[in-house]
Amino acid sequence: MKIDLRMILHGERKFQFQVKPDWWEEHCGDDSVIGLTAPLNVSILVSSVGNKYILDGRMDGEVMLRCDRCLESYMHHLDTGFRIALVLRPGENGQTEVELFREDLEEGFVADLVIDLAEITREQVFLALPMKNVCREDCAGLCPVCGTNLNKETCACRPVVGHPGFSKLKELGPLPEQGPGVRGEKQRRVKKEKKSQP
Repeated sequence: MKIDLRMILHGERKFQFQVKPDWWEEHCGDDSVIGLTAPLNVSILVSSVGNKYILDGRMDGEVMLRCDRCLESYMHHLDTGFRIALVLRPGENGQTEVELFREDLEEGFVADLVIDLAEITREQVFLALPMKNVCREDCAGLCPVCGTNLNKETCACRPVVGHPGFSKLKELGPLPEQGPGVRGEKQRRVKKEKKSQP
């Protein structure tokens, strides 16, 4: 859904729409988000404040995620709000160099005053996802040896102790015995000197 921000020079305007599952599959190729099971309901209030456009939005729906531990799909309910400040990208008025201030880093720059609300919603969906997608808190994940889903069945593999990336080091055997070192040698000399003193 594309809108022209020049339509909102003063005041505010509310937009309500749905992101359909087929649109998501066509535009959002990502392993963590498999897709939408139903349309995602979105409401965005766009207002003009000075040279900025403020987008206050809310989205509600169900997304299908892939668990980071067992790689199985699971449903995740999404009900969250977001707030975005948009300004015209510096340099669009002919300037070649523009100084950015700290507050500018908290804003989104657009090259055109025609924006796609569906694309903005897509970005906000990814930002609203948890840092780690887990189907449940006690998910046992996959066996690091044979790949069995430990939530569904057990396997006869021996548990891996330590990080699997260091498993090859065990094949090298124990480290050779080391000497007392510099500190130990100094202590030995001091004891020897004390014994030699009358």
